[in-house]
Amino acid sequence: MKKLLSGIALVLTFIIFSGSFGPVLAVNDEFDDPEDDVVSQNEAYDDLLNETPADAPQVTGTAYLLFDAQSGQVLMGRNLDQPLEPAGVTKLMTELLALENLELDDTITVTADMYITIPEDFVTLGITEGEEVTVHDMIYAALLQSANDACMALAIKTSGSETAFISKMNTRARELGCTATTFTSG
Repeated sequence: MKKLLSGIALVLTFIIFSGSFGPVLAVNDEFDDPEDDVVSQNEAYDDLLNETPADAPQVTGTAYLLFDAQSGQVLMGRNLDQPLEPAGVTKLMTELLALENLELDDTITVTADMYITIPEDFVTLGITEGEEVTVHDMIYAALLQSANDACMALAIKTSGSETAFISKMNTRARELGCTATTFTSG
């Protein structure tokens, strides 16, 4: 414990004497003067999104966001406002809504509308009409196998129809702050 306290004291002493306090963040825009040593929150946000630190991981995706949930601060990102196909986000939203609205031990009785519209080249479980599968197993199939028929079964079990589920997805996206996200069928 004594060594730990000595180490902390040494680091604090170094910081104090080196003057390495980092930028001061101004909360009020009236202090936003790019020519001074005060960095406004807007400047910090823009700087983080327009600069790539030397030690940043190489991200090959078209768009990404690194967000510190504890502080609410966007750390870095690329193409944040570029409209993109939601791909896996659709499955995540499906699972979120299923977990929020269904019990894991609920049973889904498979109907043809849960798989008939899935294109042949998409990943599926191969569920058949009349089959009974738990919500728990459908969620695992959707998450681990990316099974599109499992997602459709969860959607229909949650909302009664694909159209009603899409509406629920868009409502939930807005509640989560995803104001530029729109889910559609097809």
